[in-house]
Amino acid sequence: MSSRFRPIWRGSLSILLLIGALALISCKGQDLTPSRERLDLGLPDETSDKVKILEYVGDEVEYELYAKKIDRWYEKRMLKAYDVRITSIDPKTKLPTYLSADSTIVDDTRNMIFAYGDVLLSSPSGKVYGGSMVWDRNTDEITVPGKVTLEKDGNILRGESLRTNPAVDFAYMDVVSADGKFDEADFNW
Repeated sequence: MSSRFRPIWRGSLSILLLIGALALISCKGQDLTPSRERLDLGLPDETSDKVKILEYVGDEVEYELYAKKIDRWYEKRMLKAYDVRITSIDPKTKLPTYLSADSTIVDDTRNMIFAYGDVLLSSPSGKVYGGSMVWDRNTDEITVPGKVTLEKDGNILRGESLRTNPAVDFAYMDVVSADGKFDEADFNW
């Protein structure tokens, strides 16, 4: 080899040896196998858009849920739905009850539905409006913890802390004011 190429050759060889040594040192002792650990449980296992869910009890539809988006956690048996419409069918009367909200959390482990934002519950017996609502499907009882409006038989009741059922057959409420007709026979002193 000519003497004028020797310095370039030695320089190139030195750089190649340095790069190789750095590569060996940086990988030494590391396991390159991908981790099989579960991701953060705060993240959903599944996200779906434009969803319709039918929940059955035997051959009967218990409720239908429509949502623009759903996040689902399998292990927790929980889902969070956005822009939600739920239709629940009363197993005894076969009459529907409708629930709409900006978002809901369906907790299948505790058999509860939590609704938030412009919540409307509508049944043949009346309508309930509130900012949030809890539907305990074990007892078939609905509570609205904050301010609430109840429309029933052409009358409007406003108050706080409503407790009723999905059919709105009864209502217990605190701090009540009303608009409508008053019939003394209907009022239980």
